[in-house]
Amino acid sequence: MIENTIIKKNQQGKKANVFGLNFPSLQLVELAAHIGFDAINCDAEHGNFTPESIDDICRVANGYGLTVTARVPDKSPYGVNLFFR
Repeated sequence: MIENTIIKKNQQGKKANVFGLNFPSLQLVELAAHIGFDAINCDAEHGNFTPESIDDICRVANGYGLTVTARVPDKSPYGVNLFFR
């Protein structure tokens, strides 16, 4: 099971360091992991993300133990479900 690093940090009384992405970049996800971030946030409302790029980012981030959150482009059921693959 994938551990939510944001919740874990909060339970320890600490703040989680979250790296924000406005465009898909696997290299930046790797960099964020190497420099000590706890999570990745993908801003799909203002950024250029596809469901496939979110899948790739999740795969890489989870491999490094990072939690991934996303701001979805719209609140329609279709728009939200694209990010729950």
